[in-house]
Amino acid sequence: MPNQSKLAIAQNLLGLRFKRKQVSPFFMYCQMDSFRFRHDVDARLVVTVQASIKRKDLETIDLLKPTIEVQDAFEKIVKPIFQKQIPHENRSLEFLRDTLLPKLLSGEIDLTNNQKEVVNG
Repeated sequence: MPNQSKLAIAQNLLGLRFKRKQVSPFFMYCQMDSFRFRHDVDARLVVTVQASIKRKDLETIDLLKPTIEVQDAFEKIVKPIFQKQIPHENRSLEFLRDTLLPKLLSGEIDLTNNQKEVVNG
């Protein structure tokens, strides 16, 4: 969630913006990444070819909204943790890329059957 991140939104994605004077993006991210929120979203999903949720159904999910002072105090604690995770996650992804990509390109790893298993559950 770096400040200078450039993002693209597709039809199957929802972008949320918050008024910074009222809501801490870090607080909302952590709340929406929680088990309870995800469970509430899953309970409202319509699953056809691609799972989807209507905006009006998403709006029925309760969210906590403490004062901005409480949210800012939470952010002050959590933000440094996020900033430390990003380099670690980048290194992990780079390691996976450097390990798996040559094997995929050489044919040592074949994802054809694995993709069918993921789709079929």
